[in-house]
Amino acid sequence: MRDGPVDWQSTKNSVLDRNSHMFNNSDMSDISFTCKDSDQTFYAHKYVLATSSAVFHAMFYGDLAEKNSVVHLSDTDEKGLEEFLRFLYTDECNLTTDNVISVMYLSKKYLVLSLTEYVKAQLVRDTEPGNVLDILEQAIHFEEKDLEAKCWQVIEWRTSEVARSANFINIKQTTLASLLKRNNLTIQEVDLFQAVLKWTNYQCSQKSLELTTENRRSVIGEAVYDFRFNSMTQEEFAKHVSKSGLLTTDELVPIYEKFNKVESSLLKWKLPEREKAFKATNKNIRISRFSAFSKNEWSTFWQYSVGTSSSDDDYCLDSPSPSDRQSDRDYLSFSVDQHALFLGVRLFAASQVDYEHRGTTYKVNLTVNGVSANPSTNTWAISTTYKSDTKEHGIAGFDVMLKSPILVRENEVVRMDAGILGPRSHYGWRGETTVKVRGITVTFLDPDICTSRTCVSRGQFYQIILSV
Repeated sequence: MRDGPVDWQSTKNSVLDRNSHMFNNSDMSDISFTCKDSDQTFYAHKYVLATSSAVFHAMFYGDLAEKNSVVHLSDTDEKGLEEFLRFLYTDECNLTTDNVISVMYLSKKYLVLSLTEYVKAQLVRDTEPGNVLDILEQAIHFEEKDLEAKCWQVIEWRTSEVARSANFINIKQTTLASLLKRNNLTIQEVDLFQAVLKWTNYQCSQKSLELTTENRRSVIGEAVYDFRFNSMTQEEFAKHVSKSGLLTTDELVPIYEKFNKVESSLLKWKLPEREKAFKATNKNIRISRFSAFSKNEWSTFWQYSVGTSSSDDDYCLDSPSPSDRQSDRDYLSFSVDQHALFLGVRLFAASQVDYEHRGTTYKVNLTVNGVSANPSTNTWAISTTYKSDTKEHGIAGFDVMLKSPILVRENEVVRMDAGILGPRSHYGWRGETTVKVRGITVTFLDPDICTSRTCVSRGQFYQIILSV
């Protein structure tokens, strides 16, 4: 209930403003709600509820209409009910880890599909390795297949981080079994085994069970047979699996025989090695951002500061590291309209024909910042030496691939910067701000570094390489 001016209507300029004013307002209220474990009463209005939900319409205006003025909901809590009603009045609600399950449940119960989509959209935005298992189990519970698929995508792409998360030991046995069955995970099998062993130990402690082979096997069930022990080294297996107490002696012997190339009919672990998740996704997508390029003339090429040589024609790969030359770095930012894997970039170079005797070797330090998918750090870097080629539309360049793919979330801004040592190179101009390729839209943004020569309209970063 709230107090306000008598003529409050004149202060509200839209239907949404007026509806928002009536949220949990006893004025003109003809129905109210209570819930379990709470003394609070929520005031509502049948008209507002019935226009948002067919269930409420039948409940208040159907043949078996509710006669009581107070409805008690024993299947929800105060936080969830408040945000559910808030959405019906304002088209918005405040979702937290404490209320999201209740709000999703109520949206399903009362067939408020717009709220269901609202909750799903926020869950997708908030999904990261630290909470993806919780969200996955909610998606499975509410039979939200698209949200479930998105969760599995994050799990496959960032398995190592997921396995290290605090919530891993709390997942259901069915969730663990589904995870172990997946063929595309980015984690070493020995690390996955150690994470699962911690899970079995925790589950045993929750059930007050001793840490015996029999008890561990009772909590993990048939999922134990989905480990890929053949992808471990014999040393890893001996150090971490043999001594764990999860397998019996009779089970260990055939595995050791397999390590020594002796086939045994008693071997129970015959699944092939897992593929890395990013190799199992769609073919790499190259996003080219330029419609024009520098001419094949030496004087027009992009020049790099390359040490102490007095000649523009010379360069020295033994000069200071490109990571130490901040003023010479090229910067560019981008975002994507859906979750994607960032695999690397293609940089401009010069061909052997362009340089004749000068050579076409480049030393590059590439840094990626601003990606929040990794909870421990949001910076990735790689430094190595590359030879140019002309495989992309006859324009000389080279691919700089990250050591492992980076998960970039929808609308997340990623900043790239490259320090380059080497001969002059081609460069692009007439750069596009937005490029759409095979269903994914990439938006390029000018860097916030004033010393960068590269920008959206011209410069380096011929392509970014993604997978979705």
